Amino acid sequence: MARQKKTYDKFKQVIKLIENEGLSLRKACVIVKMGRDVFDSICDEDEKYQIQYARAREKRADLIFEEILQIADTPEEGITTTENERGVFVTKGDMTAHRRLKIEARKWMLGKMQPKKYGDKLDVTTDGEKLPSSTPTAINVTIVQPIDEDE
Repeated sequence: MARQKKTYDKFKQVIKLIENEGLSLRKACVIVKMGRDVFDSICDEDEKYQIQYARAREKRADLIFEEILQIADTPEEGITTTENERGVFVTKGDMTAHRRLKIEARKWMLGKMQPKKYGDKLDVTTDGEKLPSSTPTAINVTIVQPIDEDE
């Protein structure tokens, strides 16, 4: 059964929202009024649609990465209110902790979305070689106690 052109147009709109606006698939489908099941069935019917969606996800990840830099470089002024037995205190200033939380959430998300590109995993023992899981890895640690010159 051939799908209607309108359905494919909605698919293209969802893809554009993901890659240009950085929206999630769920949000983009809601905006375009396309069911997630319809989107998935279009991806399942032809590899070219799967490739378009994969490319859109990569572009979304790059947008999120750029957003992290923007958050880090742009101060956000806010007001903090603290109340104790002496009264209420209002402080105005940069919301550093809030910006740090936004950055960490996006970094975590990028690490899950594209672990090879944005993940934190470092290979420090194998020079990139794949080792069987049963291969033991030795770590040598030497602890040197400083000499106290007063003794």
